[in-house]
Amino acid sequence: MKRLTLFLLLTALFLSCSKNNPPVIESLFAVPDSVQPGESLELHCVATDIDDDELTLTWYFQGTPLPEAVWLAPDDPGDYYVKIRVSDQTDIVEDSLLVKVQ
Repeated sequence: MKRLTLFLLLTALFLSCSKNNPPVIESLFAVPDSVQPGESLELHCVATDIDDDELTLTWYFQGTPLPEAVWLAPDDPGDYYVKIRVSDQTDIVEDSLLVKVQ
């Protein structure tokens, strides 16, 4: 009985120690914060991971991944959302950034 109790305690301890924490998106911003049609802007994301896991950041516009953190404004003025996906290879978190084309 003591061995079973010890085994269960060690198993519970091991499982609680190996739990992954998801990344945290701390801020999103664009430089500049608005553009004219056809202009580009740089996308910035500050993300952290409490477990110090390596993070992969991918920007998307209208469901398509962007090859780099630069967004080319469409020809039509308006408000657009660019999405960021941050992964620590276990968990994925997402957020959106509003960009204005004037």
